[in-house]
Amino acid sequence: MVFPLSPLGRSDLRISRIGFGAAQLGGHAWGKVDQLETSRAVRLAIDEGINMFDTADCYGLGRSEELLGIALAGVREQAFIATKFGVRFRNDKTVFYDNHPDWIDQSLEASLRRLDTDHIDLFQVHYWDGATPQDLLFGHLELKRDQGKIGYYGVTNMRVENPGRWPGLVSFSFEFSLAERKIEEEISRSIEDGLTFIGYGSLAQGLLSGKYKDLSNFEKDDRRLRESSRNFHGNQLPKNLKIVEEVKKASKHYPGATVSQVALAWLLRRFDRSSALVGIKTRRQLSEIVGVRDFTLSDEDFYRLEKISSLDKPVLEETCSSSV
Repeated sequence: MVFPLSPLGRSDLRISRIGFGAAQLGGHAWGKVDQLETSRAVRLAIDEGINMFDTADCYGLGRSEELLGIALAGVREQAFIATKFGVRFRNDKTVFYDNHPDWIDQSLEASLRRLDTDHIDLFQVHYWDGATPQDLLFGHLELKRDQGKIGYYGVTNMRVENPGRWPGLVSFSFEFSLAERKIEEEISRSIEDGLTFIGYGSLAQGLLSGKYKDLSNFEKDDRRLRESSRNFHGNQLPKNLKIVEEVKKASKHYPGATVSQVALAWLLRRFDRSSALVGIKTRRQLSEIVGVRDFTLSDEDFYRLEKISSLDKPVLEETCSSSV
């Protein structure tokens, strides 16, 4: 089945406007995860026309990549695999960033092995280390393209000046949702520069699904209990719950639509050249998410949600698991 697609940068490729976020396959701090069920959801996503699968080498210390590779066995040619590098762990499990070419080479070879593939479609800088010159960083990624080990590359959680200098640079990624719109203008500018926006936190770590009113339903190791998950803490939570109530009201205008679908419909309408990543654990969740293609948000609902969610909110940084 055809799923809405977006151009990938200036390339001839198209990626699905909803991307399958595979962090949960790492199996750490995302609540209960049946890895077999999530793997089955990966295959169903292919059947439903989703081709964008996003992971990282630090999700479960590589476990997410391994399981994604297994799940895509036999259908690899139908999938667009995006992974990330640059997050490293010290012996004491603390995190640091490394974009040096030597680490790029090591990370790339390890990801290729875990994903059981001969090339990675989109190799993304997870975080800039603040030390490696961007000319050196992108120049080395161009070399990896020349070698055929990556198709294209992108950046996450970082800004790039003059992105048109680099032929293989096609995408950028930040958190963005109805609950997080702080760098909206910058996103628009980067899209105008020819890059494709890949947004994460599209449902505000599940808050925009309408399933949560507080923190009482989370297991004790769930990352959303951490203060760093600002969408669920402090003044952010009551503000976000007001947004959820408006999304619930809008969902009543579309028979059979869920709160998650309406939140995603707003997101897809906000930016044309984009793909919204959604963390998916089950086939049931996948079936709900793909339902977003079945309706278009009205102007009235779009602008009402635009208004209620326009308050500035702090950026929620993505964090990686230090264990499986």
